[in-house]
Amino acid sequence: LRRNPPTGARRLRAGVSRHRRRNAVVKLPVCFEPRSAATALRATLERLGWEYTRSDDTRAFTQVAFVIPFQRAAHLFRYEIPHGDLLLELWAETPGSSGSVTWLEARGDAKPRRELLTAFAEGLPRRPWEFTLGQRLRVGLLSVRGARRKWEKALQ
Repeated sequence: LRRNPPTGARRLRAGVSRHRRRNAVVKLPVCFEPRSAATALRATLERLGWEYTRSDDTRAFTQVAFVIPFQRAAHLFRYEIPHGDLLLELWAETPGSSGSVTWLEARGDAKPRRELLTAFAEGLPRRPWEFTLGQRLRVGLLSVRGARRKWEKALQ
């Protein structure tokens, strides 16, 4: 027998899930190299007039070669933005033997995050999810599959 939870418990669970959605982590593939994406992100922040601090770090990821996983480290560009309590990180991973995928991870309040991601996408020479055929073949079609859907969901 299944019982329905008390009304207060349902309300509490709904409130927690809304909070998690609002402050969720968004991880998006970007079709540009991390350095040029970081430059575009800086220009976007300056255009919006938002204050930020930038720092460099490393991020660990796993590269698979011949079915053997190897631990690797990538250079990380980190931006801390007080407006909306945002944290953005840009780095590139090499999933296979050649080619790399740049990732943008954003944390913080949903509304300022959407505003920043929209301005960032509009400031690039082409949409950030439009990987060229050469890029898709180098990194593997599965690595960047669904990039447009992820970006559209993040911008809603």
